[in-house]
Amino acid sequence: MLAKRIFDIFREFIPNDFTISMMDATTMDTAKLQKANGLIIGSPDYFGYVSGYIKIFFDDMYSERSVFKGRPVFGFITHGGKGNAQKSLLQLFSSMKFQIIEPVISVTMDKINSKIEGQIQKNCLKMLKIIQKKS
Repeated sequence: MLAKRIFDIFREFIPNDFTISMMDATTMDTAKLQKANGLIIGSPDYFGYVSGYIKIFFDDMYSERSVFKGRPVFGFITHGGKGNAQKSLLQLFSSMKFQIIEPVISVTMDKINSKIEGQIQKNCLKMLKIIQKKS
């Protein structure tokens, strides 16, 4: 639900010549990801860590980290309490040498309020500025 909301908000801000797509962690297209100008990566919080599929993604892409170096990324976490997985997500972003846009969006279950939507908008706009600056 949060991923869909981020996608919808981002779509409101992108220029006409930009393309965005959403992928499920179980069926990621690594070739498409390597061509992406920026990434938004999210996960549920499982006992203070990201989901296994997200960890596998980072494990699989680690050898390709030079491709992702400097690319903007921001993350999101859904959780039922503390949301400690955001620390793990930031560590994984650092290991890939991404240009990290903070803060990580952290939402308790499906409670997406106007404050969260405002932060999503800010992160999306930061990402767009970085992408346009590099173009």
